[in-house]
Amino acid sequence: MTTKVRETQICLVVFIGLPGSGKTTLCRLLLEFLRTSCKSLSDILHHTISICYDELIPADKFRYQDESSQWKQARRGIVNYVKSLVFTLKDIEVLNMVNSLEVAVREELLKVVQNEKKTRVYIIVDDNMYYRSMRYEYYQLAKLYSFSFCQIFVQCSVSDALNRNSSREQSTAVPEEIITRMAERLEPPDRQNNPWEIFSLTVPSEKWTVAEIKKISLFLNNAAEHPVVMPERNNEMCQESRRICSTNVIHRVDIMLRKLVGDRMRERSQTSVQRDDLQELSKAFTDLRHHILEGIRTGTIIIPEDTYEAINLDQSNCGHRLQDFLNGLLTIS
Repeated sequence: MTTKVRETQICLVVFIGLPGSGKTTLCRLLLEFLRTSCKSLSDILHHTISICYDELIPADKFRYQDESSQWKQARRGIVNYVKSLVFTLKDIEVLNMVNSLEVAVREELLKVVQNEKKTRVYIIVDDNMYYRSMRYEYYQLAKLYSFSFCQIFVQCSVSDALNRNSSREQSTAVPEEIITRMAERLEPPDRQNNPWEIFSLTVPSEKWTVAEIKKISLFLNNAAEHPVVMPERNNEMCQESRRICSTNVIHRVDIMLRKLVGDRMRERSQTSVQRDDLQELSKAFTDLRHHILEGIRTGTIIIPEDTYEAINLDQSNCGHRLQDFLNGLLTIS
C-alpha cells in the first residue's frame, strides 16, 4: 500500500566533528529548535528525522577502526537506511521498522505522508564524517534523487575534544588515541576546491545561544531551497565522451588505484594478518581495481563532473578529488 505525498522537499544535513566537539549537543539543540520554532514557514510544514551513528552502531571496539569490515558494514547499513528513508519520502512506501529509533522515525514519516500541504523534511545525520569520501556518498544520493544537501562542521581543538571526552561516562568515552588519530585525518569542508561542498557551514565548538541556533536554521533553510541538480547532457557526443573516459583519465585512475591498494596492503602487512589472508586480500583488491577501471571505461561508474574536468585540465587539486572518489569505491567487506 502506498500513500501520495504532496510536494515533499528533502534536505540532507551532514554533521562533521571530532568526538567531544559538542556536535551531538548542537544537533539536539537544532532538532529541538526546528521542531518547536519552525513548524510552518511560507506555507511549508517542517519535519525532522535524526540519524545518530552512535545509536545505530554498537559501542564495540570496531566502531572507529577504518579497516574493520564490521565497521564498514555497519556504516554501509546506515547509508542504506538513509537511502530507504529517501525512497519512502519520494515513492512513499512504508518502511518495516522495528527498533526504538526507527519507531520515532516512523512517527515523523506518518506526519509527512498524512498532511495535505507542501512539506520539508530535514534528515540530519550525526557522525564524525572526518573523511570527505564519507560525506560525498551522501551528496551523491542527493544528486541522484535531486534533493538538497549541506554540511555543518563543528570546529574544535584536539585538547578541548579530549577534555570533554574525559568527562563522559566510561561506557560512552572514546579512546584518546582515536580522537588524536581522527584529528590528523580530518578533512574539513573545502568549498573553494570542491563545488559539491558549497553549502557548508563551520561553527565553533561552544555553548550555543538561541540566536546562534536560529542563524544555523536560516542556513539550512537556504540550503533546502537549492536542491542538487544533475547536469544536463543535451549533446549526444558529450554523453558519449563522458561515458567512455579519455585515455588520460583512465591512466590517472589506474595510477591512483594502484597507490591506494599498495597503501592498504602495507597497512595490513604491519598487523597480525596471516600470509594466506594477505594473499587473498591482495587478489580481492586487484579484482576490485579491475572492476572499477572497467566500470569507468564503460560508464557504469561515473566520475564526478568537477573531478573529471580537473583531471582533463590537469588542475593542482585533481589528485585529492580523485583520491576521495576512489576511496569510496575501494571497499572490501
